[in-house]
Amino acid sequence: MNRIRNSRVARGLSRFLGMLLVEPIRAGRLRDTGWPAGLKTVVVCATVAFTLAVAIIVASPFLRALLPLTVSTGAVTLSLPRILLPLFFLLVVVSVALVQTAVLHVRWLVAIPVTLITALLLLFLGGLDRGDGMGGGLFVPGKLVALLAVAGIIALLLVRRRRGFAWGEFAVVLTLVGVSATVSIARTAAQSLPFGIDFGPTTASLMMSSLGSLAAPAALAAGVAVAELAVTAALAVVGALRVRRSAADDGAGLLPELSAGRRGNAPELAADSAAGVHVTAGESTASDGPAQLSERRGRPGILLWAFLALAALLAADIVTRYASNAATAPPPSAYPGSVGLIALIAAGWAGLAMLRRAGRRTRIVDTASVTTADLLGRLNAILFPVAAAFTALLGPVVVLLLGAQVLTQWALSAEVAAIGFVAIDALSGSVVTTVVRTLAGIAFLLFAVVGAARGRRAVPELLLAFGVIVVLSNAPNIAAFSIEWSSEAISVAVGVGTVALAIVLAVQRRLGAAQLAALCVALLLAQAAAWREVLANPLSVLLGASAVAFILLGFVWGFVAGAEPTRSGSPEYPVPARVLLFLANNVFGVTALAFAALARDLDVVIDLDQFAGAGDLLLGTALIIVVVIALWVEVLPRRSTVAGLPGSEAATGSSPAAIPLER
Repeated sequence: MNRIRNSRVARGLSRFLGMLLVEPIRAGRLRDTGWPAGLKTVVVCATVAFTLAVAIIVASPFLRALLPLTVSTGAVTLSLPRILLPLFFLLVVVSVALVQTAVLHVRWLVAIPVTLITALLLLFLGGLDRGDGMGGGLFVPGKLVALLAVAGIIALLLVRRRRGFAWGEFAVVLTLVGVSATVSIARTAAQSLPFGIDFGPTTASLMMSSLGSLAAPAALAAGVAVAELAVTAALAVVGALRVRRSAADDGAGLLPELSAGRRGNAPELAADSAAGVHVTAGESTASDGPAQLSERRGRPGILLWAFLALAALLAADIVTRYASNAATAPPPSAYPGSVGLIALIAAGWAGLAMLRRAGRRTRIVDTASVTTADLLGRLNAILFPVAAAFTALLGPVVVLLLGAQVLTQWALSAEVAAIGFVAIDALSGSVVTTVVRTLAGIAFLLFAVVGAARGRRAVPELLLAFGVIVVLSNAPNIAAFSIEWSSEAISVAVGVGTVALAIVLAVQRRLGAAQLAALCVALLLAQAAAWREVLANPLSVLLGASAVAFILLGFVWGFVAGAEPTRSGSPEYPVPARVLLFLANNVFGVTALAFAALARDLDVVIDLDQFAGAGDLLLGTALIIVVVIALWVEVLPRRSTVAGLPGSEAATGSSPAAIPLER
């Protein structure tokens, strides 16, 4: 008996780890899908750079304790291990080379701004070379090499524009950027040393503060990645509970299979033997359900006990928070807005289903056709574009900042530089930022409507949730009214709604194993809505900084499990360009975080904590809400309408939705 129990525990643990780590990483890792020659070598180099930056972050407390620190001069005083500065310059150079190589083969709309930033960065570094007499002038090595490097990059962009990727492109760009940066920094250091000033830390600080805004989309995506990990963990926990006592219990596998493929629209065979339901092409037959199985075994299933335990824990947590007047206890005024937010996304979900049904562009055209696996499977494809739209102002700010500094250093036009600084202040203002983010949220909603009308699945639902929560979080500031909501109140609302739905299903005698599994996941997500930052606690103990640990967890998870969009391309964005953009985004993100971790100041680059927190609070909460709604919809009885081929009749049937507990 003990051996059987131990075997079941081992299988459950193996299943949990498989669903939490192995399967998401296998599905989302970088994969060679017929890459051109040399791309794999570039990927290996970028992966080494990413790993090096992560190692610096993890070891930052020990590095600061063991290595001598150098204090930088300037408006912001920083203390850094001087010996590690060359590594930061190298990581930034690699990041710039990756993104510049990528844009050689994408649309001009992206290629021109990225090339402009690269050119301004090189000119900015070159401008630090003031000459041997510190009197400035154009004909100094740093500036001349910077001009030549910029000319070489522009020429390469024009020559290689219509050709396919070649590994030599990365080598040339890396050489141009690396040589120019090295000469400029070396000349600056040589000129400042006679005065007893180590300009290395100051140069690094200036460079990272100027470019730091470009790490904001990555930090925002990292916050969402933590929420994605929380959803995956909830699915894995319930998946581990569904391990059978033995293969002969009911002849079923570990988990129910999806009623619709991860991306396919055609109906597939779905079998949930625990619930005794078989669905094929919209037709359903029922055998002994979970009530009969439990009655035959003489005791409730483990999922029922798990659901009751989770509901009791959630209730006890809520009562404890209010009894102790904890800061995490949501005020009563937050509940109407939080419930309204959930209801609005749910209503939008139904509206998108109606649009899909009216469009007649898919074979399965019912609300429940979008599953949790569909949502998680499409998340990474839109995550970075959504993050870039949310932080759209930061690109122009970087261009203006670098441009103004170049104009000042090269003594070209102090008046124009002053105008640039005024424009930076205007774009960084709260009013402009709020308006732009509200417009981004409205754009998300419009794309959701258009996508649903064209028969797309999952992406419209994700954009809907993102758009609703972004608009409601920013538009009230423009209209001078507020809609109060909080993650803690959403947690309570999701928990209460899930328990109420379970009671309704139990009264209707529809609460089977598949439904209990989905509702258990929903209760776990109710807790995750308020407490998902605990996933970073183990790293927090090591790093001594919870904010750094939280952001690092998001970066690492996004890197190992978020590369699925790189596996297919288009003429405007071919696969090599997608791979290089993915690598550049991640390498620069962790480089900025590593610099901030070593300096013990997250604001030194840009407020990474703020952007990661916004990604977690807004987009992460939206993800959890839309996944919960998908789970609620899946447990309800539904009628499937399958659009047949021309000349054939549609088949309809009624069945409980199979619960997708695998990503």
